[in-house]
Amino acid sequence: MFPKNARYFIKGGPEIPYDKIDSVILSWGGRFGKMRSSGPDEEKIYLMPPDKAGENQEKKLAEAANGMVGKPAPDFDLTDTNGQRYQLKDLKGKVVVLNFWFTTCVPCISEMPELNSIKEKYKDREIVFLGLGRDAAGMIKDFLKKHPFDYILFPGAVNTVESYNISIYPTSIVIDRTGTIRYVQVTGADVRESLTREIDSVL
Repeated sequence: MFPKNARYFIKGGPEIPYDKIDSVILSWGGRFGKMRSSGPDEEKIYLMPPDKAGENQEKKLAEAANGMVGKPAPDFDLTDTNGQRYQLKDLKGKVVVLNFWFTTCVPCISEMPELNSIKEKYKDREIVFLGLGRDAAGMIKDFLKKHPFDYILFPGAVNTVESYNISIYPTSIVIDRTGTIRYVQVTGADVRESLTREIDSVL
């Protein structure tokens, strides 16, 4: 599907390294459009986010996650990159902010400075910021050498991803002190403003 002798671009955006193509497509929920431009010396392929039909499917996927608002958050039992175990049931009484991401997700990486800033803003409050990654611990640790991410990070959180109906990345979720999901943000657009507003509403 993706010949190695071509160059790849997001339509109207930057060039994509060959090994990042799958990550970009996954961040679009697995759906994309494609255009080719062939010249005498090279072939360029432009990848595009889903068309209208794809957008409707993406909307349905987002609605699946948003449908959890007002419901008890599914429990999880995860071990972070430092070997510490976390269960959601042990965090009741605190606000919990989840971020679902993976190491080669371009939109996930783009929002990380904003997420770090939000975490710093609430450092003196009873809020726990957890990053649930799809990747193995080694990949996450290598990633952090170039991209600071100040959340408590959990590798291989695929089962939890499924229990929260996550199909689009990045996704952030705010859980209140009673363990109830109060907000779901699919994609990182305006994440600083929206996530701060929702955190303030449950403090």
